[in-house]
Amino acid sequence: MHQMTIPVTFGDCDPAGLVFYPNFLRWFDTSFQNILSARGFDQRRIQERFDAVGTGVMDVKSSFRAPVRYGDDLTIVSRIASYSNRSFEVTHEASVDGRLCVEALEIRGLFAMRDGRLKALDITPIKALLEHATS
Repeated sequence: MHQMTIPVTFGDCDPAGLVFYPNFLRWFDTSFQNILSARGFDQRRIQERFDAVGTGVMDVKSSFRAPVRYGDDLTIVSRIASYSNRSFEVTHEASVDGRLCVEALEIRGLFAMRDGRLKALDITPIKALLEHATS
């Protein structure tokens, strides 16, 4: 699990003063990258260790339950939820003052260029990395 708090700035918002929705995806990705960092990894180390281009999003679903506004302190809690052979799920909950505002589910994979094509690799090495602190 990873938790981070983001102060919502004027530049994060649309003209109505609400967070422009793509910013949530950027923040969710930052939270996932922080999960990697907490385990001693980043995308560069993943590229080197697994001869890969890195981890990427294969699918994302989100539900917007309440608005987030300029001046809010947004708390994001992210977790690795499950694994399959070639992907893993990351869940995100974004809240303000304990009120759930956005829920999201990302399906991510480990990707590499093979024979001139981008291919999803077996997720087993990433699963080991995410489940255990590694340096």
